[in-house]
Amino acid sequence: GLNWVQKNQGLTAIVPTYLSVNPNEPSIVYFADVAAGVYRGTQYASKWELLKQTTGSLGIIAADPFTQDRLFASQITAICRSDDGGKTWPECVDLLIPEQFLDCQSSIEVLSAHPEVEDVLLAGLRHWCEGEWYYGPGSIYYSEDGGDTWMQADTPEGMKVVQDLAFDTVDANVAYAGTTDGFYLSEDAGQTWSKMAGGSNGI
Repeated sequence: GLNWVQKNQGLTAIVPTYLSVNPNEPSIVYFADVAAGVYRGTQYASKWELLKQTTGSLGIIAADPFTQDRLFASQITAICRSDDGGKTWPECVDLLIPEQFLDCQSSIEVLSAHPEVEDVLLAGLRHWCEGEWYYGPGSIYYSEDGGDTWMQADTPEGMKVVQDLAFDTVDANVAYAGTTDGFYLSEDAGQTWSKMAGGSNGI
């Protein structure tokens, strides 16, 4: 990180907010822009091309570590899958939002694919209720079948907006969540969570 080089050929005025490196081919990077569509960067993001002009506001994107050309992307509170490297997105699954958040504006903030266990995915959400944009409620969902179905994880009451999710690189059962009220730990690959003591108050 000592030196940085601008890599935006083909992006014009688009500013990526969330990048996903293809684990099968690290020189390829993806991102989705809610207004423009899905972009692919080649040569380690030196050159960019628009793959799909979307009308459904695809946002957060994640590349599958096991299946070449398989991508997942958020669409507000749905998760879509592409099996051709982002050119088409025929399958989207709506998350079942808890009843207490039905009157809120919910959105997926982060997607994470397990690097060692095939078909295991996590999604972190924001529930914007009564102006609580930053410290509003959050929730986590998990899939064990490659995104075909999603279940809400068991999280402690009071969890705030989920902004990051990561799997442990040593223990395949361990996952971490960064939220606006602190960090959370899962020891069953994202199905149940507990708040971690100490550390930051949030990210």
